[in-house]
Amino acid sequence: EVTGVNIASAELKRIFRRDAWRAVILGILLVTVLLWMDFRSLWLTTLANIQLLVGVVWMLGAMSALDAMHVRYMKMNFINAFVTTMILGVGIDYGIHIIHRISQEGLSNFEGLMETGKAVVMAALTNVAGFGTIGFCNYPGLRTMGIVAAIGSVTCLVTALTTLPALLILTKTRVERRLET
Repeated sequence: EVTGVNIASAELKRIFRRDAWRAVILGILLVTVLLWMDFRSLWLTTLANIQLLVGVVWMLGAMSALDAMHVRYMKMNFINAFVTTMILGVGIDYGIHIIHRISQEGLSNFEGLMETGKAVVMAALTNVAGFGTIGFCNYPGLRTMGIVAAIGSVTCLVTALTTLPALLILTKTRVERRLET
């Protein structure tokens, strides 16, 4: 059969896969360029991207775990693929705030980092609240979008508060050299 639902469905899946990957790659590239323009340091840009990508991978892992527990609609679909791109923009904010605080006051100001951490947590909680309300929609696509976006906000928050500081401390001398220039 040359026409019909099966042909149209197969074509839509092909287009979806191509466009979803393009969107994610373009999102990563744009975020990287913007980070570099802000930090003027390839090293800090790389650390921020690592934090972001680990958070996104954790989000995808959580989706996979929920799917394995037979939570409905948690498979990667058209909407969830584009939520991944959206989380690239939302999830990077947390790391940007932390890196800016460190660039202003250095790695030794624990109190300053704690204050920034509180602000970052509040920002993430407002994102989770906003996305989480979409998770109560009756339409499955919107419900999944809200749940996945809320999960992504949490996973990127966790990596911003754990992975990023660990990377900054492990590479302290390199980071301090970058901040001096």
